[in-house]
Order: sequence, then C-alpha cells, then structure tokens
Amino acid sequence: MVDPALVTAAKSAAEGVTGFSLIPYLPGLESARHGQVGSGVEEGISQCPGRTPEQLRSFAYGDMYVLAEGMKRAGPSLTADSLIRALEGVQNYRVGSVATPRTFSTKHHIGNLALVPMVVKDGQWERCSGRARARATSSSGTN
Repeated sequence: MVDPALVTAAKSAAEGVTGFSLIPYLPGLESARHGQVGSGVEEGISQCPGRTPEQLRSFAYGDMYVLAEGMKRAGPSLTADSLIRALEGVQNYRVGSVATPRTFSTKHHIGNLALVPMVVKDGQWERCSGRARARATSSSGTN
C-alpha cells in the first residue's frame, strides 16, 4: 500500500518504488475533499489508542461500514457462510467520499476495484504513467 511514511523512512532509497493507492486520497496530493473526510473520520475514531497512518485509518473506516452492511444483509443468524453470501450481493457500496465503491460477487471477493498505481518520484508519491504504470500493473498479479 502507498504510504507517505515509506518516503520519510527510506528517504532517497524510496525513489522509483511502486505501489497501489487503495482510497481516493492519493499521498502527496493536497485535497480539500480529503481534509473534510479526515475531520469526519477523526470524530468517529477519536477514542482509538495510538496513531494510525491516515490512509489505513480511512481504508479501515470504509471497510467497517461494508462489513456492517454485510452483517445486516446476512440477518440475525449470522454465520461465516451467510456473511459471505450477503457480501457477494454488495454492489457499488460507498461510504461517502471516504472510500472507493465496493463491489463483490461469487467470483470476486476483493471489493475494491479502484486501485491507483503510484511511484515515488523526486521524494513524493505520484500517479504512475507510461512504463512505470505498465511495470506496476504487470507485477500486481490477479486475485
């Protein structure tokens, strides 16, 4: 996963590293929308211990809503099988602008189809283009 902490820790050794951003907020890009989302998330998780990187926090926030939706759809006699079947019916589920839409099926259990390939260039994460995008995409494999 793309995280600004990698660049901070690795410094110049991070140059050229590729990864995927899993949420609409892309590291290294200022976004008024993310600022608004971040403040809403802060209220909901203000009682959580420790510091969590912003991307992971936003991603987990969205996933918990998806999980709750699956649990509601599974009904009162929740089992692993009923939860899986319920989630397989979730299509384009979205928690505001905090997370990408989630879609599941009987053949696709990842949910997030909006991965953005990124690369560290000049000490900042940015969207991949050209060869870097092809390299990042071909090395990702399939699930």
